[in-house]
Amino acid sequence: MNLWYGLAFAAMTVGWFLLPLVPAILELLHPSDVAPLRVVPRDAGDVSFLARGFRQYLGRQMNLLPAATPADFLGRLPDGTHFARVKAGPDVLRPGEPGTTQDRVVRVDTPIALAGNQTFLQEVHATEDFVGGPQTVYRALLGERRITLGERSRVLRWVHAGGALTIGGESALQGRISSDESVTVGPGVEFDRIGAPEIRTTGSAAPARAAATGGWQLPDGARRIGDHHRIDGDLEIGAGVKVIGSLVVTGRLTVRQGAEIHGSVKVHGDVTIERAAAIRGSLVGRRNVVVGPAAEVLGPVIGDGEVSLGDGSSVGRGDAQTTVAAGTLKLGRGVAVFGQIMARDGGRTTN
Repeated sequence: MNLWYGLAFAAMTVGWFLLPLVPAILELLHPSDVAPLRVVPRDAGDVSFLARGFRQYLGRQMNLLPAATPADFLGRLPDGTHFARVKAGPDVLRPGEPGTTQDRVVRVDTPIALAGNQTFLQEVHATEDFVGGPQTVYRALLGERRITLGERSRVLRWVHAGGALTIGGESALQGRISSDESVTVGPGVEFDRIGAPEIRTTGSAAPARAAATGGWQLPDGARRIGDHHRIDGDLEIGAGVKVIGSLVVTGRLTVRQGAEIHGSVKVHGDVTIERAAAIRGSLVGRRNVVVGPAAEVLGPVIGDGEVSLGDGSSVGRGDAQTTVAAGTLKLGRGVAVFGQIMARDGGRTTN
């Protein structure tokens, strides 16, 4: 009898500890959610956060400099940081001389174009247009206006531009890259995180796509759960077909050329969106996601594995900022993303 009491007590104890996990276990066995992710583009994850902090810091330090400090200045800030300010006189940056290294915070109050092959070991603040030469290394760079980085540039922490930001080909961007206006990324560029109202890779944009007109029937066995349909197994949506409503697919999803889904999609397997197809909501995949050439997605694109955006594809709109998040991310030529790009294990533009 004592043995039965002991077993009953053990079973009750295990059941008690598992009780809070029941919803998660049920969702794992029978996934049903499809709601788009809520994306707040200017929240605590804002890619320009570090740039704003540096602007505030440098402003406070410069306000403490003596009033008689010359416009062109080489010395220290009040907190002891080595500092250079460039405006009109002797050019401490020596823009015509490659191979120099600056181990000081630099403030540039005049439009400047650097020769390249230079290294900035501390932050640079440019209040006018800034053009960096090729093979230049920046710890961090803040530009109040336009910034152009030359080919094979390297950023160690962050770059933020108040105007348009252009990244030369074969550059390596570690950390956060952002602009209040736009970011244009050249070929062969490695990156982690980019944020701007408009992010584009170089190359021609896709032509306007034709609207889908074909009807679509739910496959046998599809079930309506809340505001979406759940399809167990793989699903293929034919070319030119128009689907109304959101979908949860437990297998693979293939959306053929020119088809449209007017809703959001969550897929447990791989996702392939073919040329000129469209999804009018979010696209969430637990594995790899391929968005084909000239295809478009209006909501967030989230993939746990590799996400590939084909030539001329687009995510979001100018009036509807969104997010692309992936394990690894590949961007083709002429791609447009409106909002933020995040690649956990790194991203790259095609050559």
